[in-house]
Amino acid sequence: MPKQNLWKKQSVPQEMKTLRYANASLVYNIILKFYFQTGNIEKIDSLMQEMEQNGIASDKFAHSIQLSAYTSVSDVEGIEKTLTRMDSDPNIFFDWTTYTVAAKGYTKLDLLTKALEMLKKSDRLISGKKTNEFLRIWELYKKNKKVYKEAYISIIASLLKLDDFEIAEKIFEEWEFRNHLCYGNVIPNFLIDAHSRRSRGEGYLRNGQTLTAMEAMKKEVVVSGRRWKPSNESLATCLEYLKEEGDLEKVKDSWSY
Repeated sequence: MPKQNLWKKQSVPQEMKTLRYANASLVYNIILKFYFQTGNIEKIDSLMQEMEQNGIASDKFAHSIQLSAYTSVSDVEGIEKTLTRMDSDPNIFFDWTTYTVAAKGYTKLDLLTKALEMLKKSDRLISGKKTNEFLRIWELYKKNKKVYKEAYISIIASLLKLDDFEIAEKIFEEWEFRNHLCYGNVIPNFLIDAHSRRSRGEGYLRNGQTLTAMEAMKKEVVVSGRRWKPSNESLATCLEYLKEEGDLEKVKDSWSY
């Protein structure tokens, strides 16, 4: 960027503050975003202090910019200070993105325990399927160092709450492979509980897709370590279908549940 244009850009904040609406929080938010986008992170704190001195309430947008700024420079003290201020302000309501930004910041600093705490808080606030966001954070975890059981439990539990069984199962299989089955019963129990609440196979069965339902239920049995089983009604429906089709071998396989 030419020096002349850069100088003009740097003069924008001061010009904005001399406008008629100089005390409006909107103007300050625009300036905060300007500083963040131009890499003037050190000016963000002083501008937030100026807002406080002028009696201008800092809203969620302002604090979100501040949090993103601290995350970009891996300032753990700044991240925690901003989260504390936001949490103590009754006028600021967190959404799931606030915690995911903090989680990314902690991950960059190799503070995986704190990152997981943020992920759990994000999970409580999330609405709709935001699986991609969880997976981005998950990939950041794995780039840093060995990921332990607690991290797998957290990400799998979050995915199950979002009803994303397929990805939850893939992550479980990944962890199972890495740890050579030395995991105890914690993660399988998460999967069993989820399948008992919502079996994809039994869902297919209700929609009349019997063959698809049987394949899905077989997979669910394997994933659960054979501790989850389809309901008797579901098994009876499948067996009746196979008898009508005259497929005796599949009938035998079905009884192996």
